[in-house]
Amino acid sequence: MKSTQRPCAAPECRKNIDYRNKSGLCRAHLDEKLGIIRNTEVKYCDTCGDRLLSGVKGHRCGICISIKAATRTCAKCTTRIKKQVKSGLCRTHYRETLPPRKSRTVSEVVVPKFRLSELIRATAEVSHYDKAELTGPYRFRNLVRFRMAISHIATLGGYSQFQIGKALNRDHTTICHALKGVDRALTDWKFNLLIDRINAQLAQITTARKMERIAA
Repeated sequence: MKSTQRPCAAPECRKNIDYRNKSGLCRAHLDEKLGIIRNTEVKYCDTCGDRLLSGVKGHRCGICISIKAATRTCAKCTTRIKKQVKSGLCRTHYRETLPPRKSRTVSEVVVPKFRLSELIRATAEVSHYDKAELTGPYRFRNLVRFRMAISHIATLGGYSQFQIGKALNRDHTTICHALKGVDRALTDWKFNLLIDRINAQLAQITTARKMERIAA
């Protein structure tokens, strides 16, 4: 097998270099020939005074790995922590010293007053489409407009985008995209009239359901 290395051409030099090296010299003798002076400053640890290796990533901070990896006991328990931790406490006891977080205000939960099936039924009665077409794969312009109205009314009623998408056999991202176009659609009086008609029909359906429950 052919060797990939050869000795340096400088006298009394035993270093091997790559056979493709055109200069025929090692790095030290090549720098000496070209007059290149490299930074050979030696750095030492700030704590223990040991020599730091220039090629080790953890030595760039000025502390050797032995000091960086040294541990000590937490001031309040027996948990081992790094020696360079300024607080002298473990994570659990350090969190106890922090100021308490501000309590988050819990938004009121909106209880839906109607069912999504009733909303789809009311939309089907207002339009000339049935439930299968409203929840089907077709994307005609009028169908998309009715689904946008359903998404808008259901969102105001307290339903999430996941629940609306499940009722319409759509992904929640589709519902999110439909709700983005609602603000523009509300500028049209025809869309506002459509929502009013669906709300009126939905009120009749929910009232009939409550009357049936009372009668039962």
